[in-house]
Amino acid sequence: LVTTKLAMSAKLKQHLTSSTPLPSDAYTTRGTHVTRNPANKFAVLVGINYHGTRNPLEGCINDVKSHYRTLTEHFGFAKQNIRVLTDHRGSTSLPTSKNIKEAIDWLISSCKDGDLIFFSFSGHGSQMACTDGSEADGKDEILCPLDLGNDPASWRANAISDNHLNQKFHDELPVGARCVLVFDCCHSGTIADLPFSRGLGDSDGMARRPSRSFSQTFEAREEAAPEDVPDKPRYLTPPPEMAAEIAAVDKAAAANVTRSRGFASLALRDAGDAMPPSKDVWAISACMDNQFAIDATIDGKRQGAMTWALLQALKENGWELQYTPLLKSMRSRMKGRFESQNPQISTTRDELFEHFYLGTQETADDPFAQAIRTLGKLKVESEAQNLKLQKECCELKEEKDSLLEKNKQQQFERQVLESLRDLQVSAPVRRRDWESAQFEVLGGISALAAPLAGVPEEAVDQTRALVEIGLLGLRTKALAPQWKPDSRQC
Repeated sequence: LVTTKLAMSAKLKQHLTSSTPLPSDAYTTRGTHVTRNPANKFAVLVGINYHGTRNPLEGCINDVKSHYRTLTEHFGFAKQNIRVLTDHRGSTSLPTSKNIKEAIDWLISSCKDGDLIFFSFSGHGSQMACTDGSEADGKDEILCPLDLGNDPASWRANAISDNHLNQKFHDELPVGARCVLVFDCCHSGTIADLPFSRGLGDSDGMARRPSRSFSQTFEAREEAAPEDVPDKPRYLTPPPEMAAEIAAVDKAAAANVTRSRGFASLALRDAGDAMPPSKDVWAISACMDNQFAIDATIDGKRQGAMTWALLQALKENGWELQYTPLLKSMRSRMKGRFESQNPQISTTRDELFEHFYLGTQETADDPFAQAIRTLGKLKVESEAQNLKLQKECCELKEEKDSLLEKNKQQQFERQVLESLRDLQVSAPVRRRDWESAQFEVLGGISALAAPLAGVPEEAVDQTRALVEIGLLGLRTKALAPQWKPDSRQC
């Protein structure tokens, strides 16, 4: 480890003294954990917008894109070790129940002791009646794959339950491997069935007042800000038969519990039923089991509210943040518009909350880790300063354009006033010239008509009258600055 750090420190020093970018594989450090080769990190990213179904979403594929960039650019995941399942048009890996389960099996079979795996799901979540008595509330939380139909048979065959997720990501996880799960869907609070949880009113300073239902919060937001109307819950309503089963187990839940991996019934767990300490699993959930996760437009982009809060919190902290402060930072961003959902973090051991996101526990006196973390924070601060300068430049340009427009307006007003003054001075002179020209024209008509024998006097008078009418029509034009009176033109 020391040799690796020294070699990497040399690369870091070389990078700091030159303009050459540091290779992406030069380091992947979180806390004191240094991984030289990113090949021991694997990920499966699932995003379903349910195009053409009864309850479509819009931000789930964008969540996958955001996670993909984060993993490859900041956490050392190799692109060939990431599998993506979306219902994007033209996708060759649709997120059906079979494909998702096969991808999870690939994820588990690929890792070994010391490896890190990552799984994210953005889409609809829902609930089903628990039939084995393993849930304190009588309900299984489920992920809704693309081929989850609207009939009970399809739900029983294709739903991906919390029991299945726990079996795969905990029971079958190799000893010594680490696993991070992110669920941006409704009813996801205990969907991984891990025993230790933060965010549900613990005495850690994160207690929140009881959340209103989505419909209540939605109506309140609609009154205050109509532009929030497009916000949508990532929830799929169970078929009527399934809904009736849920209602039935709700009544019998308290008497039906025999055991539970969920934190809600930790008091009922036997000491011998505790999770093995070698299984390091973290699950980040968008909301509590009885809440909805929101699909919303944020910063001009359709995405999951929890995914946005998670990645923003990491970015603003140089991509180095322990799970407890990460949750607090996420929750601070969710207040107000997204108060209908309370993000959760659960894990297999309480001390794992002190580890870094996708990393290990920090050692404060590790200078190498501090250097990497400092570089990350400086990069974030530099990007923020750059955005601030760009904004100031835009404001200055707008101010300049405004001043130019104002100056043009003032110039135009001065020209109009000068023209009016010129007209006021020249009008009397032009009027006298006009009257003289008019007299010449009318006199010329009489002189022309006099020698013509046999021309009735009435015809001459009519001609004179018509000419006078025409001259009156031209009089206004004669007063204009650009018109010069000329008897022949008249």
